[in-house]
Amino acid sequence: MSADDQRSTLDVKGIISLIPNLTQFVADVIAISNPNPQTPAASTTDGQLVSAIPSGRRHGGISSSGTQSNAPNREAGDDEGRHPMVTEDNYRSLYNQVDKLFRDLKHVERSLQRLVSLEESVGSQFGTLVRQSRELEDLLKVPTISPQNGRRLDASKLQDTDVLEKFRSLNNMVTQIQDQIPFISFLEDYQCSYESLSGEAKSCLLCFSVFAENTVVRKRLLAYWWIGEGFVDPKNPGDKTVDGILRELMGKGFVEPLVRKRRIVGFMLNPLVRFAVIKIAEEKGFLCFDEMGVPTGKISPSSQVCLTTKELEEPSRLKLVGDKTTKVEQLQTMFNVNDPFPDFKAKWFSKLRNLLVLHLGCLQDSAEHHIEVEDTDFLKGLKNMKRLKYLSLQGISRIVEIPGSVCSLSSLRVLDLNSCHNMELLPKSMGTLKQLTHLDLSGCYLLDHIPKELNLLTELQVLKGFIIGSGAGDACLLEDLIKLKRLKKFSIITSREDFPRGDELNVLLGFVALTNLDYNMGHKKKHENSAPVTSQKTSANWDKERGAVEAVTVVNKLINHEKMETLEKLELRCFPELCHQLGCAREDSSRIRSSI
Repeated sequence: MSADDQRSTLDVKGIISLIPNLTQFVADVIAISNPNPQTPAASTTDGQLVSAIPSGRRHGGISSSGTQSNAPNREAGDDEGRHPMVTEDNYRSLYNQVDKLFRDLKHVERSLQRLVSLEESVGSQFGTLVRQSRELEDLLKVPTISPQNGRRLDASKLQDTDVLEKFRSLNNMVTQIQDQIPFISFLEDYQCSYESLSGEAKSCLLCFSVFAENTVVRKRLLAYWWIGEGFVDPKNPGDKTVDGILRELMGKGFVEPLVRKRRIVGFMLNPLVRFAVIKIAEEKGFLCFDEMGVPTGKISPSSQVCLTTKELEEPSRLKLVGDKTTKVEQLQTMFNVNDPFPDFKAKWFSKLRNLLVLHLGCLQDSAEHHIEVEDTDFLKGLKNMKRLKYLSLQGISRIVEIPGSVCSLSSLRVLDLNSCHNMELLPKSMGTLKQLTHLDLSGCYLLDHIPKELNLLTELQVLKGFIIGSGAGDACLLEDLIKLKRLKKFSIITSREDFPRGDELNVLLGFVALTNLDYNMGHKKKHENSAPVTSQKTSANWDKERGAVEAVTVVNKLINHEKMETLEKLELRCFPELCHQLGCAREDSSRIRSSI
């Protein structure tokens, strides 16, 4: 081993020796910051942090939406002896950060120890490999022409046996070194972590293998997909909610949240972790991948298929339709990865009788990912998909009207029509979708109204993009939704400057399960441009008509009313001045957020 190699090994070993001291130092720091000096703050046990936060308070923290949960009221004597700059909330936040640091340090320590062992082992084997390669090189330099007299030597004089033996020895050495590549142990670690997950979390994790490297995956998309697959049941969630599964995946180090402006906007995988997940997904038969880890258009053993396109190749959709041997009746999941034109022949499409998940729309909420269909006749084949639970047409252009065949989907739980910018009409008979729990109409800017039959969907828990207009025709009014007692997330779009009236405010107060309310002032009139008309000017005109004082009063009624105890977030879009006044008028404005 060279001097540089020895110095590298010593440096790594030195770092390993420092880690226990570093972890103890961090524990001492958090002990000093403990807001309750009567109890030891933290100690280390096998590389883990043990907190002295009382169990009744330890569960408080930040939710996935970035909203802080309420902690129990403290007794008056609790503040005695407490550091003046340290509150219990600060301490809890510090504990969470330090706990993660401990786990990271422990992982680094194990990785560095493996690195030292690998370096020592491979260094020794590499020296032997170099020596044997030189011996092999000497054997191969045996001349076939005698330099003395120019006469050809007999080929039998070549030491063929020695050469073959050296080749075998070299091959064995290379194999041994390859077996000790660090990624192998890394992959084994994550395979062990995967096996320790709950059954639902295992299946949910494999869904991340579909997305390209460094893709930020929205929680909304994950929730819709997992509901469709049956990994999560919104009617009977129990312990297996979307938030619970994401927490489990984050706790095991698979998934990382992306936080912007103190809000979790999505989730992603580290590139190495993603590669490990792809390997596991391939072994489990979840999906089929090419040599680069990209999903292919082949049907996997678990009856799932992806729609993909590559340069200089025909779309996998055409191969799938053209393959007469494919048993499309067995397909359960069809997921569009990057096919910009997911058109099908109506006859072939109608054969997909056993589909549970049909995601034809965009994966990303971005104008850069354009997708369109030439004709929507193939959607009439939906009437045969009695088992379908999740249908997504998100972002597909040129869909003007949703066909009535959608109303035949008796098992449908999630209907995602987000950003269907050309859509103008919904089927009047949509009240037949009795199992529907999620309806997303966000970004459907040409949609004038929603049919009144919406009030029959009593299982709805999430309703996004509800339009409050003039009430003409058969439009569904807010008071028609009074039967939706399970509604948890509700987003409203309106251009009415007198909203909400007294009766409408009472309807909102009647949603006893409501946790998220999104109120967008600035719904446009029908026009060619698909962008919404929202600006600070809208808010200024609105304030001028009604007065900021009245606006503050209406919103305060919502967030202070005893029936709204479950409300966790009130999001006001295009109300910058209103939110400013609310922030000035109320100390507890953590549930109010404004966006322009």
